[in-house]
Amino acid sequence: MPDPGGYDLAVASPPYYSVFRIAEMFVEAARMAMAPGGTVLVVTKQPSWYVEHLPETWSDVAQELVKGYHLIEAVRA
Repeated sequence: MPDPGGYDLAVASPPYYSVFRIAEMFVEAARMAMAPGGTVLVVTKQPSWYVEHLPETWSDVAQELVKGYHLIEAVRA
């Protein structure tokens, strides 16, 4: 990964298949890429995995429903 810890924002809409394995890989890559205080935003129709797992390694996890999609936001500590 170029410039680990040098990014402030990551945005994604990971696929739903693979029992969230792809989502898990994206979230971990985003965590490694983010500077402290950086934000990850995920658009999904299935928020439960994110709401359950992101608090393990991210701060300020929030969820908002927008036009039938869930916007998940989390901050790297």
